[in-house]
Amino acid sequence: GPVTLVSGRQRRVTIVECPQDMASMLDLAKIADLVLIMIDASFGFELETFEFINIMQVHGFPRIIGVLTHLDGFHDNKQLRKVKKTLKHRFWTEVFDGAKMFHFSGLQYGRYHRLEVGNLARFIAVQKCPLLSWRQSHPYVLGLRWEDHTDPTLPPSHPRRLDVYGYVYGGRLREGMQAHLAGIGDFHIAAIKRLPDPCPPPLDVEAQRDQAKLESGQTDNNGKVKQKKNALRTLAERHRIIYAPGSDVGSITVDSEAMYINVAEHELGFTKRDDEETREEDLPSAVRMVRALQSGEASLDKLQSHRPSLQLLRGS
Repeated sequence: GPVTLVSGRQRRVTIVECPQDMASMLDLAKIADLVLIMIDASFGFELETFEFINIMQVHGFPRIIGVLTHLDGFHDNKQLRKVKKTLKHRFWTEVFDGAKMFHFSGLQYGRYHRLEVGNLARFIAVQKCPLLSWRQSHPYVLGLRWEDHTDPTLPPSHPRRLDVYGYVYGGRLREGMQAHLAGIGDFHIAAIKRLPDPCPPPLDVEAQRDQAKLESGQTDNNGKVKQKKNALRTLAERHRIIYAPGSDVGSITVDSEAMYINVAEHELGFTKRDDEETREEDLPSAVRMVRALQSGEASLDKLQSHRPSLQLLRGS
């Protein structure tokens, strides 16, 4: 599914992988601001690549970056340079002269080289995408996830009630407007709710931290919060947030009521696993104490029920 991450002080990036089918190409070409076209250098351009470029030309032609892969299959440097030059000029013919193209030399321990991926990520982070007038005048939402809130007692053929979660782009979205779901049809929006941002920009995070310090009295002699020089020049660890509800990346889930943090099973240190065979007597005292709190045996209500009551007056 879509993966949203923070890439700058006031910028977040949502990455979506496009399958090789016409319906997905048409849907993503309508909302894409920056397109990365992966090209297998050992095979060359495929028919789907030209189809997708032609679709994007019709839908406003967003910015396109080419990425050459499988370059480790060429052992002759002369042949490698010739293939690079041929594919680059063919790519320029379809897009425009001077279109940016990156080269991934090959996999190392199952991953691409860190330096090559870093160069591509740095270029994406500073890339300025063109503003299309049609998108700016029409609101649209990329659904990061959805929930079916239809009554489970109803038959499957009954109309469904869905909650779609995502960021609003373009114009303003209002209740009662008609929304078009790609491949399904037109529907009326029953309600819109503003939820906490799962990937807040670093500027907003630092503003909240400064406000908390100001309220707690952590200020200098002038009553101001101390600011570090070039504090947001690089992203700190607390700013590097990833929101991917459709995959195992990230741990934040947001719905209309609250925000949840999921802890992976391999990171559980105190919660009892289903396949655990260790006896309670062999566990450390800290683990036994936490599990007692989780089970509810040490809750205040149960402890209060076992304690003797205090009688101040006779008959009370």
